[in-house]
Amino acid sequence: MFFLQATNAVSIQSFQAALFTGSSSNVTMNGRVFYPIGYGADPTGAEDSIAALLKAVEEAFQLKSRLELLPGITDLRGVVIDL
Repeated sequence: MFFLQATNAVSIQSFQAALFTGSSSNVTMNGRVFYPIGYGADPTGAEDSIAALLKAVEEAFQLKSRLELLPGITDLRGVVIDL
């Protein structure tokens, strides 16, 4: 459980930090949903998470449906990158 101290205003950053403190996840995917946090993305936005996002997208493209929307454009059939 996470509790925030009652104040007149809570910044998004302090809320996110309280929410994610100690709850890092190593789950990278579940079905067709990919979780960049599992690849090392910072859920608070304080650190650069580009590498983790790119890794999630790269792995999403590995789920081939063998269908194409147009020649050369893979149909990912509902892959989700959960930010």
